[in-house]
Amino acid sequence: MTPDTGLESVRKVSRTGDSASGTGSESGDAVSAGDDRDDRRQLTWWLALCSPLVVPWVVVLTTSATLVFPWGMVAVEGWYVTSLPDFLASTSGLPRHLEVWPLGSLCYGFAFAWAVGERIGADQRVTAGLLVLAAIAAVWMGSGLGVEPNRRAIPLGSILLFALALWAYVRA
Repeated sequence: MTPDTGLESVRKVSRTGDSASGTGSESGDAVSAGDDRDDRRQLTWWLALCSPLVVPWVVVLTTSATLVFPWGMVAVEGWYVTSLPDFLASTSGLPRHLEVWPLGSLCYGFAFAWAVGERIGADQRVTAGLLVLAAIAAVWMGSGLGVEPNRRAIPLGSILLFALALWAYVRA
């Protein structure tokens, strides 16, 4: 009798789908379910990572509301949209709390790009760090925009960006 090297059982499983413990369909189903779960997890991550594009980073409340996004701002009264480049071109001498807006947007853009790079082996902790920097920029904007009387600023985006940073770090 020749010693079993394990190759025969591997060949048998690959030919018939059987395993030593049963029919193999259980393990195939488990692998398939695991793949589906991983696919759903990846899709959820990418949808969540795109959400700061549609969730306002700062909501400024006066008699009306203005929504500040990484790409621009929307005045709710009249639904007037101003892109970030247009805003920067039409203003000069920005206060410090608005100077961080383009920096936060860049940090978010780099975090997104780095997350794409994770697919080829980039470090996920860099994504988390860049998202934290974008969240700090959103807090800074909100704190500066809300100092005037009769004006409130709610930094919604900072909560979302901090949560995404935590998720990116935990995934690492």
